[in-house]
Amino acid sequence: MISQKIYAFIIGFYITSHCFMTKAMANEIPGWSIKQQNRWYGLQEFSITKDKIRIDNSFGHTIITNNDKLVTIYNDSSKCITRQPPETIVSFIQRRKTPTTNIHNFKKLGSKNDHGYNLVRYSYSATKGQYNLDSYIDVVTNIELSASVMQMVDKILRCNVPGFPSKQVLFFKSGHNTQSKPIVYFYTTAIKQCNFNPNLFSLPQNYKHVETLAQLIFDEDETQALSTIRSK
Repeated sequence: MISQKIYAFIIGFYITSHCFMTKAMANEIPGWSIKQQNRWYGLQEFSITKDKIRIDNSFGHTIITNNDKLVTIYNDSSKCITRQPPETIVSFIQRRKTPTTNIHNFKKLGSKNDHGYNLVRYSYSATKGQYNLDSYIDVVTNIELSASVMQMVDKILRCNVPGFPSKQVLFFKSGHNTQSKPIVYFYTTAIKQCNFNPNLFSLPQNYKHVETLAQLIFDEDETQALSTIRSK
């Protein structure tokens, strides 16, 4: 028969553990986890709350915070961290500009419910040199983000739509109106609601602050070689 002291210890341990777990769960932040395959960034995962987003990809970790006009990027391999405007990330990765679009150029095509998520499709047309560009973008309207955070997402994914971008497909048309094969810029492979530990959005300590994204990713010799190539 179990002694009263051992029984009291077990009950006490259970209560303490339960309280600790309840407190930890209470501190968690509700949000969304989204995985996407991106033409430029490769596979990347978004950890999304209303006021913060963390993006994980081969590039590193990007933290977007409400009312911050710069994003913070850090790389665990180089142990470096930098602060940049979102446009710098786009120009560094894509190395070219795409047509600027405006929300007023978008036309709503339709909507549907996909496994509990509301998806809306928008289309737009733009011009790039001698080509016409047609595009459609699917967005998830369930996800609520602050205006500042949503603006950052739009700049990084090169779109401007009322909802979190889920998929973007483009078609180029020549002067003879010949349409290219569809070019998929990004598409979502998984989406789910979840809770996040606030530490997920914390920045690492003792990482070296650098001025450029090249310094974040490459060593000194590689950075110099990359600068030489781009200057030609």
